[in-house]
Amino acid sequence: MSQTIERPRFNIEKATEAVAYLLQLYGKGEPIKFMRILKLLYIADRSAFQEWERPITYDNYVSMDNGQVLSNTYNLMKRESQFDEWDEHIQHRFYFWLILRTYSIQGAFPCRSRPA
Repeated sequence: MSQTIERPRFNIEKATEAVAYLLQLYGKGEPIKFMRILKLLYIADRSAFQEWERPITYDNYVSMDNGQVLSNTYNLMKRESQFDEWDEHIQHRFYFWLILRTYSIQGAFPCRSRPA
């Protein structure tokens, strides 16, 4: 009897926390082009998978003209998807720029859960 393993779904909370953390770390209160954040998050997600055997976001990797991206996160950044968790923390400036709604560099973005 074979057992079906269900793949975890995209984690909007973790994706939002990771993007907010990167905006804190690299933006320092200023807007950043979303493609830069998307590429950094892709690298972080792959690194987490290699180190902990699980990604941060559980997003789908998609190959695009300018390299790999995280599909669901990319859609959030393009405003093709909307989630309250995202909109509460991430603000869009013009089309290609992101900034935190509340900027605070005191430690990491407040995560509700950490990898075990």
